[in-house]
Amino acid sequence: MKKPAAIILVFAMAVLFACGATAAERSRTARFAYGNKPRSNNILLHGDHTAAIAAWQMFYETLITTDHTGRGYEPGLAVSWEIDPEGYYWIFNLREGVKFHNGQPFDADDVVATYQWHIDNREVSGGLILYMPTLAYVEKIDQYTVRIGFSAPNPNAGIPFRAIWILEDTAFEELGETYFEPEYSYGTGPWVCEEWIDGQYNRFSRNDDYWGDFRSYFDEVYFMHATEQTSVIAAMLSGDIDVFYRNGGIDQDLLSLFDGALDRINLVELETTQQNFLTLNVREGAPFSDIEVRKAASFAIDRQLICDTILGKGFTPARGYFHEIMPWHNPDDYDAYRYDPDLARQLLADSSYDGKPLSIMAYDLAPKALDVCLAVADMLRQVGFAIDNVELVGTAVFNDRRLVGDFDLYLSVSPFVDALPVTRFNNFLNDTIGAGIHDQVLFDLIRQSIGELDPAKRAELYRTIGSRVVEEFSPDILLWTQGAVYAHVRGVVGNRFHPDGRADFHLITWDPSAQ
Repeated sequence: MKKPAAIILVFAMAVLFACGATAAERSRTARFAYGNKPRSNNILLHGDHTAAIAAWQMFYETLITTDHTGRGYEPGLAVSWEIDPEGYYWIFNLREGVKFHNGQPFDADDVVATYQWHIDNREVSGGLILYMPTLAYVEKIDQYTVRIGFSAPNPNAGIPFRAIWILEDTAFEELGETYFEPEYSYGTGPWVCEEWIDGQYNRFSRNDDYWGDFRSYFDEVYFMHATEQTSVIAAMLSGDIDVFYRNGGIDQDLLSLFDGALDRINLVELETTQQNFLTLNVREGAPFSDIEVRKAASFAIDRQLICDTILGKGFTPARGYFHEIMPWHNPDDYDAYRYDPDLARQLLADSSYDGKPLSIMAYDLAPKALDVCLAVADMLRQVGFAIDNVELVGTAVFNDRRLVGDFDLYLSVSPFVDALPVTRFNNFLNDTIGAGIHDQVLFDLIRQSIGELDPAKRAELYRTIGSRVVEEFSPDILLWTQGAVYAHVRGVVGNRFHPDGRADFHLITWDPSAQ
């Protein structure tokens, strides 16, 4: 039975949990505090993917999955695949014996219907806008084989194939957008979507017909949309929350609240591959169109000080455009990000900057975004910049303003590790970041990389592109690599936190031996 929509967060969080209980006594309900509020259950459209992806993974699945290192992919609804040597198509061999939550069998027709929607609606398709603008066709070869092709060679097609969720074709055709209401939302995953109460919670029930060998101890899982961190930590300490996940991790100045409870609550500390950066408005006539102004801004920022005094465990100053684990990292780029305020003052004094007041914008998913921006603003002021405003805005406002270039500089987070070269570089070409880039050398390198099939040559192009961004300080100035801390009750296992900054919870279960 569905709970009434009027249920409030506090009531839903107050599910019985006896600390130290045996497996037989342990509640069959798991509760996550999901610190990023999803706005939509519609997996087709552009936007809000970061906030909702962990929830979607509970009940939807994709053809392949990322290994979270940027180096490769693993089977999902496809058990194997073949890639055209010239990069024009992939052939997928699909998993047999899979059923959707409405009981319908999964086969090639579902893949065709899903990908055809993206082809027919490419102007609003999240998958195509972000990852695969050259998707041209999808065709059924037989019941369990499909070919997906492109209008130009696409050596990075693995990224969208791990990001586009597969729908049940007959129900989607019949229901249209109603398909994404919680009572439908038919996927193939180990959990069934039961409720999505905006601003309060998502509720999932266990799928006992799941094709895999996973069967959770839990009957249901709640994702609480709980963004106030001290309240979540208090709920964990009282036994009402089992897992606390927040994009970017828990604010580290709150970790002392867990003191005295670490015998039953585990803190997971990671250095992730995600990086924070400032994107500059480099449009003609803007202050940052002058490279000397851009250099001054970069040299003015004491990255190490901010990591040590504001951000905390796992945060390290940027050492080039790409993280060190990436094959495209160039250690020679590190020197560009050094702290040199005297040089910054001289560069700014000799530049075209006329003292125009500037504003820093940040979106509220960046770790310690307001504190970081205030510190950066103060450092910029010390070398001569007139920073008169720091704005912390929601994701929707942030995206709307950057699309039209309504900013001077903003703080943001790099895409996931396997998607960074493709999404960020496509964003440069299409200027979806609103920076007004006019670097033809950069554009030519990016276009060359898009069609390069040889992995070694493509890696060298990526390295060159990253170095070009570093040398020109445009449009991004890298700041630091993110650290993250998450929390879960000991004995709750299967909640996985990955080095690329992602987390997934679809394999969550209870293991009393792990307490």
